[in-house]
Amino acid sequence: MANEEAKIDANFKPSLIAVAETSGERRQVKVDETTDYLLVSGAVSTTPASSIVSGRKVVAVTNTAVRLVAATTTCTRVVIQALRNNTGDIVIGDASAVLTVGSESGIVLPVYNSISIDIDDVYKLYINGAANDGVSFLYFL
Repeated sequence: MANEEAKIDANFKPSLIAVAETSGERRQVKVDETTDYLLVSGAVSTTPASSIVSGRKVVAVTNTAVRLVAATTTCTRVVIQALRNNTGDIVIGDASAVLTVGSESGIVLPVYNSISIDIDDVYKLYINGAANDGVSFLYFL
């Protein structure tokens, strides 16, 4: 394919991006290690976000999951960063997000680290950790 180019994805795993012949959509292609078949992830939007919104959220009560936002908030992606002054890690996930050692549920985010999540609604995301620890975040429309 003439329109292929080598890329490195967010997890630093080699991947290949191909452009669909008719629509021009970009698609990520990977190789299944068991079968050696090519796997296509589906259409990847090449349209940039029309706007960006920033926010901040802190945990009010230790080990109590809290939503990032108070209402349904349509988006295409959210980038979340643990605050520099946190006393410990933060966990990102759904309503069952738990940071308790040995019972973790969600993605543990160490102090001042970040994660990017492709999602359609910021309202689906929760954080959990120690009281007054939190995150800053951006979401893209």
